[in-house]
Amino acid sequence: MTPRWVKAAAMLAVVAPMVAFASIFTAIGLSPWFSWTGNALSDLGVGGASAIFNLGLIASGLMLLPLPIALYTVSEGRLKRMSAILLLLSAVLLSSIGFFPESYGCLHYYVSAAFFLTLPLTIYLYAASTYRSSKREALLSAAAATISLGLWLFPWSSPAIPEALSALSATLWVEGVAFDLLRG
Repeated sequence: MTPRWVKAAAMLAVVAPMVAFASIFTAIGLSPWFSWTGNALSDLGVGGASAIFNLGLIASGLMLLPLPIALYTVSEGRLKRMSAILLLLSAVLLSSIGFFPESYGCLHYYVSAAFFLTLPLTIYLYAASTYRSSKREALLSAAAATISLGLWLFPWSSPAIPEALSALSATLWVEGVAFDLLRG
């Protein structure tokens, strides 16, 4: 039987991406200057809607923190536990994007780049950890990670589109892991 706190952690993880995307799209709606082809999403972190954008990322990262702790606790394999540790780092980095907006210069760039690299690596590690027990789960996880990383290989006019699509791909994986924990 799955402990109640693990289920609560999974429920928070289900809601966390919704908070992130709601804050991003609200900030976009309040920022008529924003262009998907000319801006980074992080441009929303400075200016009129910055509080909505930054607090949304901080909150969603904090809401994700219990998930890797739960995943680590219920996992038996070393690879899956390592993926849980990397997921914890990814959640911290997501909050850090909001804590350190573009006005922090290079620090913002480093935490943002680290987030968009760490999360797919987390998913690849998770895929490797589940390959023996569930090839389907492993392949779906690897596909999410590949999409999340592969999007950056295209020549986009701005980073907003690959940022959003990469986050969406990773979100689908997070939701899948959370629902697996909820099912026990």
